[in-house]
Amino acid sequence: MLTFTSPFMCLGVNPEKLLISPIQEMIVQMPTTWDETIVLPQSKIGELAVFTRKKGKTWYPSVLNGEHEKTLNINFSFLKSGTYHATVMCDNENSSENIKVINKNYDKTNAITVRVPSGGGFVVKFIK
Repeated sequence: MLTFTSPFMCLGVNPEKLLISPIQEMIVQMPTTWDETIVLPQSKIGELAVFTRKKGKTWYPSVLNGEHEKTLNINFSFLKSGTYHATVMCDNENSSENIKVINKNYDKTNAITVRVPSGGGFVVKFIK
């Protein structure tokens, strides 16, 4: 949802599954408008969308992958100086049905390497 630019957002998922999902909090707190959108260099039309969006001082990098599994290294140079608390949500390597949540601190000198399965993705919420 973070990567799409439509003013109407909807999820093709059973609402009951959403209520017990670890992404529920992220969806509830997600802004409906953005102050800034950056398409990151790893993006390839028709294959991979890598965006970061900002609302206030909070950044939301996200990835949507196409057909082939990829391992991506995303640097955080778009962040301003200082330390950010990050909530990383990505596909669980053991199951395409599950989401793995990682909480960690980062700054603009850091990067993350993540495996993105076919049709998968990930999102990070950076709070200063």
